[in-house]
Amino acid sequence: MSDNKENRDISVIVGIFIQNEKEEFLFFRMPKWDNKWSICGGHVQRNETLEDAARRELKEEIGLRSDTLSFMSYFEIIKPSDFQLDKHFVGFNFRMQVTGRPEVKTNEELGEQRWMTADVALKQKDLNSLTRKTLEGLQEGKTCNSCEELRIGWQRALADYQNLKKEVEAKRGEWAQEAIKRGVEVFLPVYENMKKAFGHTPAVDGGAWKAWATGCQHIVRQFSDVFSALGVESIETIGEQFNPVFHEAVGEQESDKPSGEILEELESGFKMGDRVLKVARVIISK
Repeated sequence: MSDNKENRDISVIVGIFIQNEKEEFLFFRMPKWDNKWSICGGHVQRNETLEDAARRELKEEIGLRSDTLSFMSYFEIIKPSDFQLDKHFVGFNFRMQVTGRPEVKTNEELGEQRWMTADVALKQKDLNSLTRKTLEGLQEGKTCNSCEELRIGWQRALADYQNLKKEVEAKRGEWAQEAIKRGVEVFLPVYENMKKAFGHTPAVDGGAWKAWATGCQHIVRQFSDVFSALGVESIETIGEQFNPVFHEAVGEQESDKPSGEILEELESGFKMGDRVLKVARVIISK
């Protein structure tokens, strides 16, 4: 294995894209990059983080300070033809947001400065290779899988998921109600028959008979309490106007009541919320 230090000489650098609200970037002509348009930046020093290096380069090169830098991209380029030395660069680009076109200082490493959008910069034949590579990546992202498109897609997927959750929760409630409805429907005829039977309990002497009748009436009340707890209600009949949603007219009768008023209930009707479990069978006024 070779231990030649020259073979391990890789430069870690940072670049800073200074961008304003018009999506213009600040470029400089740099002598060390064959006097081509470039962005400010430089080498990362020992024991220095990438962001610290970017902030230091901003302050040293152009006199700007930034507390907030956002990471843009990673790049690697070997022996760029437009750099003054034979180098292997591993770089990290950051973005600094500014308002307007702030004044910046220049030095011997920075020449003419110009604000350009990415589209305009890419049309410049004298744009350095590193900067061009990053801007081309930006443009490709805008037309393909840009962060904004991914963000919108993620938000849309999240909204669809939330809607699906609500729909499933609503359906789950409907399924539960349907299960209760089916269970209740099985017991309603039993409950109805018991009610009818004890509505005609004969007056018979004897403690045993009365105790049996009282016990059975207690069972009817228990049925009623359970149905009430499940949201099951009796449908109003006598004195109410006939409603085909809730009532089934099995006969008519002459009376002094308004036409269509319910005179007699033959079988009880039941509902659970807005759902009719069983219509009431009634006699109505002619």
